[in-house]
Amino acid sequence: VKELDLKKGLVWLAPSKFSNTYALALPKKIADKYPLINSISDLTKVLKDEAKEDHIVALDTEFANRSDGLVGMVKDYGMNLNRENTRQMDAGLVYTALRNGQVFAGLVYTTDGRLNAFHLKVLADDKHYFPDYTAAPVIRKDYLDAHPDLAAQLKPLAELLDDDTMRALNARVDVDHDSPSLVAADFLREHPLN
Repeated sequence: VKELDLKKGLVWLAPSKFSNTYALALPKKIADKYPLINSISDLTKVLKDEAKEDHIVALDTEFANRSDGLVGMVKDYGMNLNRENTRQMDAGLVYTALRNGQVFAGLVYTTDGRLNAFHLKVLADDKHYFPDYTAAPVIRKDYLDAHPDLAAQLKPLAELLDDDTMRALNARVDVDHDSPSLVAADFLREHPLN
């Protein structure tokens, strides 16, 4: 992609250390009851061994209907997920259902601020099914040529932004209801770019 974009006059700068990809998570109550569920494979085994009606997995509608979403995950992990034990809903409602203990597991995003705030246990994607969505700044080549110091100035920012940092910043927006511009300004005051 980097090479193809360069042909279009777009330059990819240093990537960040965070990847806002998909994950499956357990609510605290389920994580406490099943301490050995640490990966999606562990979850798959429990869902097969205990096929109970209350073992519902919440998924956002888009993921549930994408060919590289639920269908592929079920195939790669050999999961026993079907219409009876899944619920499709808005992505935000998945977090609410997890927080309220209304589902056994749910699809989440790895940098979402609600993960820590709602005490959700993120499961390891031990078969590496979910794609890497590492963020990187992309800039027009003509602008970078006119401002050659920009790449070096943005590199420290990319190095600061890991999954934990993004979760904390996102929590300020999603949980504390601070404005994104305030959160970004505060972060840049704490970590000025030279």
